[in-house]
Amino acid sequence: RALAGIASAVIILIVFILSQNTPVLSTRLPPGQEKMIDFIKERGPFSGRLLLECGEYDAPNVNEIVPALTGQPLLGDGNPGNILKTRSTLFMGSYYLPGGALLENNPLAFGKSLAKLNESDLKNYFNLYNVGAVAAYSSRSIELLNGFPGLLSPIEKAGDYQFYRVKIEPTWFLNGAGTVSMDYDQIVVTDPSPGALVLKFHWIKTLAVNSPLTLYPV
Repeated sequence: RALAGIASAVIILIVFILSQNTPVLSTRLPPGQEKMIDFIKERGPFSGRLLLECGEYDAPNVNEIVPALTGQPLLGDGNPGNILKTRSTLFMGSYYLPGGALLENNPLAFGKSLAKLNESDLKNYFNLYNVGAVAAYSSRSIELLNGFPGLLSPIEKAGDYQFYRVKIEPTWFLNGAGTVSMDYDQIVVTDPSPGALVLKFHWIKTLAVNSPLTLYPV
């Protein structure tokens, strides 16, 4: 027993010594992305969703963590291989084509070439998905977005990203009114207007509501 106790003490001492001398493994985002996130924290969250351009192949794909870090509802993804129906909301400035070629001068938004979308098209998408702000990093996307002064108002450049405010009154409802808040696994509607409500969210079959309310896709 004495030997076992000594051995345990030696192991604890060795672990303690190693822990004092072993450098802590850490990481951080590139400065351009950190400044973008700091800007959202300071100026946001923006009303509605932020359409965030992703797909920087020389930098981390940050779109998955931006809502957790900032509380900002987000739209956009940088993965053209996304097999989900939500791939229609991708906003990418650079992406790989089948066969491995990297395309960097034809940004995609809502499943279409941004260069082929007119102001009416974008307005309809922004209204449908309740987009209240846009952030783009690629020079081509910024060039194209600057061509919609009737729809987008530049806010400022934060890190690698140019931010725009959408000139549409934001609402989470296609029909009806109320207040909407979101968290993991829940959408909360308070102060709803009478009658049917149509929310601007993707439908998934596991969505449920408390009885006697009913829920169905439109």
